[in-house]
Amino acid sequence: LTVTASVLSGNTATEQGGGLYCEEDSEAFLINSIFVGNSAGIDGGAISADGSAVTVTNSTLAANVAGAKGGGVYGPTSSLALANTILSLNEAASGADLYGMMGPGSGAVLMGMDPGFVRAPDDGGDGWGDDPTTTEIDESANDDLGDVHLRVDSPAVNAGINALAVDAEGQSLETDLDGKQRIIYGTVDLGAYEFCLPGDANYDGAVDDIDAEILATNWGALFKLLPGDADRDGLVDSGDKVTLAQNWGTEGAAWSQGDFDGDGLVGPRDAAILGAQWGKTSGRVTWDDGDFDGDGLVGPGDAWILGANWGATFDWSGEASAAAGSVPADAAATVAGSIGPVAAGTRTTTRRLLRPAPGREVEASAAPESKPAAAPEVVESAHDAALAQQWGFAVEQTRAAQHRETRRIALAPRHVDPLLAEYF
Repeated sequence: LTVTASVLSGNTATEQGGGLYCEEDSEAFLINSIFVGNSAGIDGGAISADGSAVTVTNSTLAANVAGAKGGGVYGPTSSLALANTILSLNEAASGADLYGMMGPGSGAVLMGMDPGFVRAPDDGGDGWGDDPTTTEIDESANDDLGDVHLRVDSPAVNAGINALAVDAEGQSLETDLDGKQRIIYGTVDLGAYEFCLPGDANYDGAVDDIDAEILATNWGALFKLLPGDADRDGLVDSGDKVTLAQNWGTEGAAWSQGDFDGDGLVGPRDAAILGAQWGKTSGRVTWDDGDFDGDGLVGPGDAWILGANWGATFDWSGEASAAAGSVPADAAATVAGSIGPVAAGTRTTTRRLLRPAPGREVEASAAPESKPAAAPEVVESAHDAALAQQWGFAVEQTRAAQHRETRRIALAPRHVDPLLAEYF
């Protein structure tokens, strides 16, 4: 069994394995996944392994509950390889996080301490899920599965072992559960999510002009940039062909006019690109394209995130020290095959907290009280003006960007095909 890029939450077992039960002689690989808010009446709130081989890599097992042993993992008779994993905030009468021993292939496991989540899971004090014996009360109504992304001061950031960040075939992991780059700041993080500075689209540890340029390039886009896709609708097709023909020979042209090679002229090289990419499709925009809020559109919400974190840096060279009130820099996140709290040791990296950037701030009058909704009906003109002044690019109406239809120009085939025939 291989479970990857998955979330298992709110599951219940009367006896063993609230999230997953591995029977004798079975083998399971759990990668880039989350187990949260699961419960078992006896053993293994998240996972119960009975004489099996279980490998857990870059996963987060938190706030799971067992009535007897192993709130997180129960496996005293199993081979357990736990790597780059968060195993914290679980509950059980014995072995809250782990009941068993970690074997070969284990390393960099955070247990017995606050993992530094953005928002810790909380069952509301009455257990996970609804108690069927109390028909007049729904105990699940106050369940909060939390947000197990990592804060910048989390002891899980840059605390992993790169060599252990591999899939079931031993290949290096390329992405985390969010689809972001798996190793961002030199050393892999623990858990399912990799920490990244909000607004750092290119993962270089600084929120700066490069990220603003990425945002501007993809402004209003729903789909990733694809050579030949002039209208950014995620498909290289006849609409793009028409655009190229209409602007043939135009100097100082933009991508949307058919200048795919960036030389400022719509011509043969652009037609060659269009022909080579004909019929290809692209995926939806992601963090790398400037979609920092994950709503599937590069727009005002992402611009606010970029502006709020402008100038922030992440130092993984070991020069910076943790800020007051954050987790001590010597809080190691590695356990060597034992049960209990994480031992203190020397960290290989430290990080500095986000720092507000001097200047370059959007006027307060233009700032919304909270992040814009995923699909705001109208973008305020003051907001647009502030963004345009900040980064120097035109701001479109979000509604138009989200709900736009590709406009096809009624151009007779004879006007297009002879011009581009040699490229197709």
